[in-house]
Amino acid sequence: MFPDTDVTNRPILQNREEADLEVTEEIMVSRAIRESTQSTSAPEVIDLSDADCLPESLNDVINHLKLNVTQETHEYNVRRDEVFSDMMREAKKRSFSPYKRVKTYFVGEQGNDTGGLTRELWCLFARHVQHNLCEGHENCKVIRHDASKLQEGVYRRVGVLMGVSLIQGGSGYPFFAPSTFSYLSGTDVCSILVGCDEIPDIEVKKTLQEIRSASDDNALQEIASNVCDVLISCGYTKPIALLKHEDIPTVIECVSLHSAILKVKAELDEIGKGLADAGVLQMLQKYPHFFRSLFVYEECVLTAEKMITLLEKRTFSENGSSQLVKEKTTYIHFCDLLEELEGGIEMEGERIVTLGDCLSFFTGAQRIPPTGFIQACTLNFSDSNVYPTASTCALILTLPTLYHNSYSCFKEKMLFAFCNHGGFGLC
Repeated sequence: MFPDTDVTNRPILQNREEADLEVTEEIMVSRAIRESTQSTSAPEVIDLSDADCLPESLNDVINHLKLNVTQETHEYNVRRDEVFSDMMREAKKRSFSPYKRVKTYFVGEQGNDTGGLTRELWCLFARHVQHNLCEGHENCKVIRHDASKLQEGVYRRVGVLMGVSLIQGGSGYPFFAPSTFSYLSGTDVCSILVGCDEIPDIEVKKTLQEIRSASDDNALQEIASNVCDVLISCGYTKPIALLKHEDIPTVIECVSLHSAILKVKAELDEIGKGLADAGVLQMLQKYPHFFRSLFVYEECVLTAEKMITLLEKRTFSENGSSQLVKEKTTYIHFCDLLEELEGGIEMEGERIVTLGDCLSFFTGAQRIPPTGFIQACTLNFSDSNVYPTASTCALILTLPTLYHNSYSCFKEKMLFAFCNHGGFGLC
């Protein structure tokens, strides 16, 4: 499928560029070996119940909230294709408590959860919330109005589980509209500004565009008469005959606020109650600037450099060993593959493999959490594995060194694993 590229039997370097490349690769490997010997200490937990102690980061707040988690566990028995309904079932059990330590078991799959399976659980749960309980732009979602789910208590349970996930390994819900986050974080509803991108209803957007285009009083009144049903349903009751051109901002604010917030206020309040049940809402409303990255989309591109930095612990063989030579070449292959993945690699069936797929393979998460991972990620090597393997719980990625002579073969095995691991690393 891929043309072979021989690495160990390279011809003699013919020019300065090839020599520079060789030196650069040697520097990369030397730096990787050096960094692998560095260790990190456990973070200090700040007791925020002390009025004199102020958090300096989101990590400080989350670590404080973790103090409420008990040693007692609640096992989530979930089917991968029915994650949301199974989690709703778990949340309704008498034994459920948001303060119990989460342990995940994917029914029909092997794996002992020490963190990685739970991270994947939260990722699948967040994906369901994004695509099934929300509407609007991909990265600017608002809650969808659903009276039946409201009556069944679904939104409150969703809020509880969202809170639990933020404390216990989740990557957050960075797809909500800024106005949704503002409401949950306690901003007075009259002070919330709703952008055009936050309005999920296409017809309402068109209505607002028409209103903005009104050139004078008569034009505004004519437009308003054509969309009076929309205005009335949004709570704007000023008589059309009394509308003035200067009323346009007020009309737009009223319709926008209703579309994004007021229409689903009951659902949002239930989610807020759930967050409070999990002990998160108070901190969210006290330190909204720290929590924003967990709820509102921020452009944070995953790069090859970030991936290499993330895998800060690298286990190489002893100097002078034949295995070290293979590991060095394999490490260079891996760095080259990460560079390719930055732009996405197209597979058969229009499947695009990205750095997110690589990250998910050994962490269970599609993005690096705003608070980072609770432990350092490790890069290992194996001369017996045909495919890369991973422990999403221990955050370990193990690369096969069998293909040190051929980048194309190495790439083929890596991409196959990223696309076919079924949710977490091959073990």
